[in-house]
Amino acid sequence: RVELVDNLIHDNRVIASQSFGGGVGAWSAGEVILTGNLVTGNRSTSQGGGISIRDGTAAYIYNNLVADNGVDDLAGGYAGIELRADRGSIVINNTVVGNHDGLAQVGVSWSQVDPYFANNIIAFGDGLGLRGDGVPSISSFYSDVFANALGNYDGIGDLTGLNGNISADPLFVAFSDDGDMTNDDLSFDVGSPAIDAGAPGVSDLDGSA
Repeated sequence: RVELVDNLIHDNRVIASQSFGGGVGAWSAGEVILTGNLVTGNRSTSQGGGISIRDGTAAYIYNNLVADNGVDDLAGGYAGIELRADRGSIVINNTVVGNHDGLAQVGVSWSQVDPYFANNIIAFGDGLGLRGDGVPSISSFYSDVFANALGNYDGIGDLTGLNGNISADPLFVAFSDDGDMTNDDLSFDVGSPAIDAGAPGVSDLDGSA
């Protein structure tokens, strides 16, 4: 079991061919818990520019900011979060913005467990928002998937309007999408549709849903 809590993981680069996990990478690790981390400015050559969890690893990903990560393989890379494993994953209360692909759940069609997503914001990516590749289903609740350049959903149908999912500008106080997190403020501005719009019973950082 591996736990990463309240870390700044930034400006790392994996340069090997077919590399995975520019910021965080875990393979056959049993369980990985990521909580309260800022993962930004990382790159890999292939997949998982920000976070890559693969091969028999269960991922529990809570309250992280994953922003401005990239991959060199623009045709098939997943720059925000890549989950490719045959164990269930839980992804709650994360903000995933300004990546090449926002949040990619890449499954193995012959051994995939239904992943669970709730209270996530996946926005302003240069590629896709939430993608399922060979995944029979994704349980997504009360998430905001918005303004991803190549589409908000791929491979799993459009979940907007189902189970509390929305597609609306989260109204960050400041977000420039220029690769520089120092001039961004990703707290919600007044009137944000994401304020207190999460899944009932799932608390966010201020203790509300």
